[in-house]
Amino acid sequence: MTVQGYTTSDGAGTGVGVFVDSANGGTWSLHLEARWGPSQPLVPGTCTGAKANPAPGEPRIELRGNGRDCLAEGSFTIRSVEFATHGYVKALDAFFEQHCPGATESVRGEVRLTDPEPPAETVLGLQVAADGIADRGTGKAVVHGTVTCNSTRSDGRLTRCTAKRPRTDHGPGPLTSRSDINCVDH
Repeated sequence: MTVQGYTTSDGAGTGVGVFVDSANGGTWSLHLEARWGPSQPLVPGTCTGAKANPAPGEPRIELRGNGRDCLAEGSFTIRSVEFATHGYVKALDAFFEQHCPGATESVRGEVRLTDPEPPAETVLGLQVAADGIADRGTGKAVVHGTVTCNSTRSDGRLTRCTAKRPRTDHGPGPLTSRSDINCVDH
C-alpha cells in the first residue's frame, strides 16, 4: 500500500490517494479530496456531492481498480487526518460511499492508517571554490567545488555523500563516475 498526500503551494493538505497492490496482481486506488477551486484543506467532517470529475467547489471521490471505474458520485467523512511536510500523510481515518450514476447499489469502505514519522528532509549543500576561470570574450565561467547531500537510510543511519569535480591542468574535470562520489554511513 502506498499513500500520497496532495497539498497547496503553501503546504496545506487538500487530499489523499491510497494505492493498493493485491497479492493476486490487482490494483486499486482511492482518492478523497476537499473542495477545490481554490483548494481547501482536507479536515475532519463530511463532504457530500463528491464526484470523480469534480467541478470547482466540489469535493472528489474516486475508487477504481482492476479496470473498473465510472463517473463516480458519493460522499466521505474524514474522522481524522494528519499531514506532515510536503504532503506526507501521517494518519487518516475515513469512511466513504460511492456509486455510479444510475446505480442503486453503492460501494462503502473505511480507510484507517498510521504512518511513522516522515523521513528527515534531504539537505543539499554547494561549495564553489574561489579559483574559477572566467572568459571575458564569451562571458562563460568555469568553476569547481563540492556538492553535499545528506539522507537518512531506512535503518535511521545518516548517509553523507560528497561529490567533487577535480581540477586538472585543462580545467575542471567532469563528474562522470560513481568513483567521484564518496558516501559514508554514520
